[in-house]
Amino acid sequence: MHFDERPSCFHNFAHEILYVSVISCAQLLTQAALGNVLVPLHIIGPSIGIEDPAKLPWTLAAYSLTVGIFILVTGRLGDIFGHRLLLIIGFMIFSIFSLLVGMSVYVKNDIYFDVMRACQGIGPATLLPNAIALLARTYPTGMRKSFVFSMFGATAPTGFILGALFGSIFAQLSWWPWAQWILAIFCTFLAILAYFIIPQELSSAVHPTGKTDILGTIIGLSGLVLFIYCWNEGPVTGWDKLYVYILLIVKPIMPLSIWSVKGFPGVLTSMALGWSSFGIFVYYIVQFLQVIRGASPLLTTAMMSPVIISGLIATISVSQLYDRLPAHFLLMEL
Repeated sequence: MHFDERPSCFHNFAHEILYVSVISCAQLLTQAALGNVLVPLHIIGPSIGIEDPAKLPWTLAAYSLTVGIFILVTGRLGDIFGHRLLLIIGFMIFSIFSLLVGMSVYVKNDIYFDVMRACQGIGPATLLPNAIALLARTYPTGMRKSFVFSMFGATAPTGFILGALFGSIFAQLSWWPWAQWILAIFCTFLAILAYFIIPQELSSAVHPTGKTDILGTIIGLSGLVLFIYCWNEGPVTGWDKLYVYILLIVKPIMPLSIWSVKGFPGVLTSMALGWSSFGIFVYYIVQFLQVIRGASPLLTTAMMSPVIISGLIATISVSQLYDRLPAHFLLMEL
């Protein structure tokens, strides 16, 4: 593998490694915050007052909801105010609400926990698009950029397993809130490190005079919130509840004309089916291992750990093939 020249914004190879590591932690910690609650969920749930297992999915859905929704806005804010600034803010939001999620052990209220988890998700939603933008601005098209982006992608399964590991260790052997509090400390450390490590050349905004569609943002975000809320609430309370299906249809989130764009329906359908089935699979495989087979959180983590290897192989393979095969063929292979 022949790499092109290192970008001039780096002082040396160590600076580049540290920069890519800090940026990649945006992806790693996003998945870690999912794993450190999902795998030890049956320990965390009773400790915060959740007795009904039907309410457990909301502890995860609240986090995923804001991660998926606010990512549409924070990338644009990064273009206007600077991706470096938004990355630092993202780490701080992640830190503050990770601290407050851990405090739910004292509040002992599932609503409080779900709200704090939703606010926690705004941190990763701020981090991810701005981290990707920073990498894209740093590296010109070439093998070096492909490799860096593949490593960034590979941190997703690694982050999930690391989060599950530390969350399970603290939940089983100590006290589960420490997993959240250590995450908060680490995010604060990364925010400080990002301030010094990210080159000054990348501090400027791409579109400093740009504007945001505030009304469109409010309508779009509220529509997505209600859409996801209904699909999570329906199985819990029952689809016969009037408010569930009314909220599902009153908030259109895109113009119907977009469905006439060539290729859009197929791409959207593929992505929707892929991600929706992935989330359901991950949740229920953990339930199967723990509820049906009686595995502990730590044993569950060990059983799922091979995804680190498969994820690394997948991302490196795509990095080598993306300029040789059409995107739809790569999507089919994955």
